[in-house]
Amino acid sequence: LGGFLTNAFLMTVLSGSMVLYFGSHTSAISTLNWKNYTAGQEKAPLWASFVSWMVVMMPVITISAGYPIQSASLANNLLNGISVSSWHAIIYPFGLPNDVVEHQPLSTESGHSSSLGNPTWPTTRAKVVARLASVLPPLIPCLFVKDASKIIRVGGLVGFLISLLIPCILQLASMRVFGRLWPHAPNPSYTPYSGFYSRYPAIAVVLCLSCVAFAYSTYDTVRRLAQG
Repeated sequence: LGGFLTNAFLMTVLSGSMVLYFGSHTSAISTLNWKNYTAGQEKAPLWASFVSWMVVMMPVITISAGYPIQSASLANNLLNGISVSSWHAIIYPFGLPNDVVEHQPLSTESGHSSSLGNPTWPTTRAKVVARLASVLPPLIPCLFVKDASKIIRVGGLVGFLISLLIPCILQLASMRVFGRLWPHAPNPSYTPYSGFYSRYPAIAVVLCLSCVAFAYSTYDTVRRLAQG
């Protein structure tokens, strides 16, 4: 909770001060507000132009640096989260080659044959497909949508799922598993790492408020996109 409150306070101060400074011409993309920054002068001095360029380019630099790492991490999660048989159905739609068996042994990234004489998993083809599946989907909509604010509005909805809804659901699921594995435990919601917000009432409140916020944000996003 402390992290959420701190983040909310800092974002409120940042966005509020930006609106007060730029007024009614505030851009939906906060960094673009600095595109024509002149430090209050008719012609921007050299240092003001440098600050403007750094602020505008910062998202491009950070996203370009993090995108390959995040895509590789997602590809590895896909390779580990989807069963080998399902991957075989995807990458070999017309049947398995003779040198590929149904259940491949796990291996390192070497790509060489295992001690059993079978090609190791994941194969090169599986890794290529997984990485393309991680890289291409975000890029394709960007070819047709030039307004970055629309992409950010839609992408921002995922934040409700990742930071609020999914943690609550995982907490409830882990408590149920704990209660099933240790039925004689007096309180399945208590562990050495638990606090007040790990109990059922707090989880229910956060889950309900998150659902309301997610529903309203979804409605507002659809309404704004429909208005163009």
